[in-house]
Amino acid sequence: MKAYQFKVTIKGSRPPIWRRILISTDFSFHDLATAIIESFYWSGGHLWEFTFGNNQAPVGIPDDMLPPDSFDQPIDAAVTGLSQYFSAHTKCEFIYDFGDFWEMTVVREEEIKTELAYPQVIDFKGECPLEDCGGIEIYQDILKQVAHPQKATNKETLAVWKECIDMNTPFDMQLVNEEYMPSHKWNQGESGMDLMDEMMDVPSEKPMVIPQKFVMALEILDIPTSQMLSSLNVSELKALAKKNGLSGYSSLHKAELTALISQTLMDSERLSHQLSLFYPNEIEDLMEGVKTGSLYYTGDAMPSLFRRGYIQADMFAMVITQETLDLIRKILKRASFKKEQARMGKLRHYLEACVYFYGVCDFDQPARIYEACEGEAIDPFVFADAYFDGLKEVSMVALKENQWMDAGAADSSYFESLELDKSVLPFYMPTKQEVEEVDLCLPKLRATIPNQALVRDVNAYFRLVQEQAERIGLEVQEWIRVGYDFNDIFNWLCDWTLFEYSQEEDVQRLGKLFQNVWNSSRMIILRGHTPNEMTNELPALRKDVPDNIIGFPGAGKNK
Repeated sequence: MKAYQFKVTIKGSRPPIWRRILISTDFSFHDLATAIIESFYWSGGHLWEFTFGNNQAPVGIPDDMLPPDSFDQPIDAAVTGLSQYFSAHTKCEFIYDFGDFWEMTVVREEEIKTELAYPQVIDFKGECPLEDCGGIEIYQDILKQVAHPQKATNKETLAVWKECIDMNTPFDMQLVNEEYMPSHKWNQGESGMDLMDEMMDVPSEKPMVIPQKFVMALEILDIPTSQMLSSLNVSELKALAKKNGLSGYSSLHKAELTALISQTLMDSERLSHQLSLFYPNEIEDLMEGVKTGSLYYTGDAMPSLFRRGYIQADMFAMVITQETLDLIRKILKRASFKKEQARMGKLRHYLEACVYFYGVCDFDQPARIYEACEGEAIDPFVFADAYFDGLKEVSMVALKENQWMDAGAADSSYFESLELDKSVLPFYMPTKQEVEEVDLCLPKLRATIPNQALVRDVNAYFRLVQEQAERIGLEVQEWIRVGYDFNDIFNWLCDWTLFEYSQEEDVQRLGKLFQNVWNSSRMIILRGHTPNEMTNELPALRKDVPDNIIGFPGAGKNK
């Protein structure tokens, strides 16, 4: 047996942060990506790809939304062996998380004789950068600001990042080799998308806490948008071109890329369409931020304008050009924009209502509900067109195999178990009032006594910051809403996140708390029914539910 010895270095890191990894020559790029991600204590919850230059197609996770023969479709990493490339090449680039854009050089140093069941880290330098912090430049900014707090411009954000740095455990090579690496399935030849599911399903004790709420300074630059974009490097510009759905950019130089993206961003009709897809509060937050000089956002839900490139950011400030703001103001005044915004908002709301009520539903169901509630027939493909035009990037809905579902479920191994047997259990048809009340569901859940009790317990025993504990509580409710099994969620709660519950009495206490959350969540969101229990008959207990309901025995099922 032989193995490759790779040195993986994060580009832009000063001093260099690198890992030296041994991996069998028989393994795939899927396996190499897993080993790299584990060696930096990252979750594996983002897309990634390997590139070899010379206009070769990247090796990564196939895009279900692209035709198999598309020019932009990457080669499937799961079925592509390392030896297929590294017998002729000695170097490639690895990009993890197309948002934060962690770019790494992967150098094949040598090929040695050894037998490995799974990869091993044999040497390293530098601690693991914080995942989801914004990339290497922002991470290094964070370290500088934490080391010199007197220079920080935002004390509140600095305090949160300092807590993250303090809780970031030093890299433990033995722990990675003896616990993290053996926990994966290696050399399985599974589909490319399975890597993310598999890594997210492995219980982890990686102590990483990322702040969920931010207020960042918003600066307005009186320069052309093209000049703002010129501060990005070629790789960042190409990633931005990809996010904006452009093609034919792979061979362009920096000046050409900058001109192409700038022209795209400043196209009035294109920007108007993009703005119509956003949630109204996001536009309101932006305009308020222009007045106050501070822009609010939560967790990884960065402003959509940031993802598209209209806004750029460093650690403590976001920047937007006056040119972009002037164009946005003109668009917001147009009657045609307001009409389009209302139309897209209604389509998005009906799609999200379907996901709230069913978890998974067939392609035509949003149109059926729309007709029942609005008294107007609508082509089901109208929803699909809106989705592919851009709603898929800003909403919680996904379309997979001609079925609408929660975006989280679409990337999950639970997808098949969430499908409905429509021939036996017809869809329950909600009233218009219930559709309109969908937006009120999460605020109600957040205020319930059972949820507050669970969050307090998690906070006390897992030593999390309050916002992280609340996020766990909301995620549990989300999984209940889309129809995951009671035992599966509870096992996730114990084994994935709350491994501190090691005593039987702790598990029993947690079980009672979770039972109350399960009951109240089903009662409020689903009127006491899981998605596949809903029928066309009106449940006896389908009534307005008080915010402080404690439990529900499940007596409301239709027989």
